[in-house]
Amino acid sequence: MMQKLPTQAVDPASGLRLRRRSRQRGFSLFSAIFLVVMLSALGAAIVKVSTSSQIGGAIEIQGERAYQAARAGIEWGLYRQLRNDNCAAVTSFALPAGTTLSNFTVTVTCQITRTPVDGVAPPTNQLARASPLNPDGLTLKPLAGTLVAGVAEVNNLADTSILADGMIVRGPGIARDTRILNVTGPNTLTLTVPATLGGVQNLTYMSDLDRYTLRSTACNQPLAGACPHAATSNDPDYVQRVLEVRF
Repeated sequence: MMQKLPTQAVDPASGLRLRRRSRQRGFSLFSAIFLVVMLSALGAAIVKVSTSSQIGGAIEIQGERAYQAARAGIEWGLYRQLRNDNCAAVTSFALPAGTTLSNFTVTVTCQITRTPVDGVAPPTNQLARASPLNPDGLTLKPLAGTLVAGVAEVNNLADTSILADGMIVRGPGIARDTRILNVTGPNTLTLTVPATLGGVQNLTYMSDLDRYTLRSTACNQPLAGACPHAATSNDPDYVQRVLEVRF
């Protein structure tokens, strides 16, 4: 007697065999999982790129602000030297609050060198034309002298042996571009332009051999109120810019 083989079940609605539909469902599920994984990976990549772009943009903005802060320090140093004859060795200050640069501190250094621009040391007989310096060897030393308004003479100087004809003279009562016309004695000299103010004034004298180097360092994480901060130089949030001018 022959044994009857089982037949596959048939869906009465569609007429399709159930085993075939089961295979289709398995393939659809695999495709759905694959698409979900791919979309998740794509979304993560987009988020990462967007985050990196935002961080890079923020760092670029901070770098530009640090540059502007360093430039402000240079301008400040130039004003002090060219207008007030004050080449301070080191000065640090925070930029004004409430501005886009308020997170930065600037350290400005000024140094005087006594060689011509070409780097060759001046002859011995020209060393007397170098301006007198303070003991720190960096800042100009003022010399007190008596002025009379409208008169081109300076009297009661302690010592004129360190001065020479042609030196630039600056200070209260001294017009711009005034120089020494003649050193007329051990305690007197004549100016190229009459004084505009009388009385005892502290004057500074600058030689054409003097050269100045101004360096401005701006950073957002100062150390004891000064830049740079070497301990945080590898910190990804640390930003520093340095500018230097010579004149």
